[in-house]
Amino acid sequence: MKKYIYVCLECRQVKTTPTFPPLEGCKIGSFHRWRNFGEEGNEHYHCKKCGITVHVKSQPNSFTCPAAVQHDWKII
Repeated sequence: MKKYIYVCLECRQVKTTPTFPPLEGCKIGSFHRWRNFGEEGNEHYHCKKCGITVHVKSQPNSFTCPAAVQHDWKII
């Protein structure tokens, strides 16, 4: 079963799950604001701007960085 990487744009929590995560339980906002960063994989990307690290199949989209307009992804 495929799993996807979701990141909350409010609290920056990272979840790996086959289904959309629940909205409840965000420590910063009233609800999580999840964004899908792609399918789980072996490539590790770190954003220098917001500090999020994700393990995906290919480079994630640069948009929707919680700390800036665009992510600055570096493969690690």
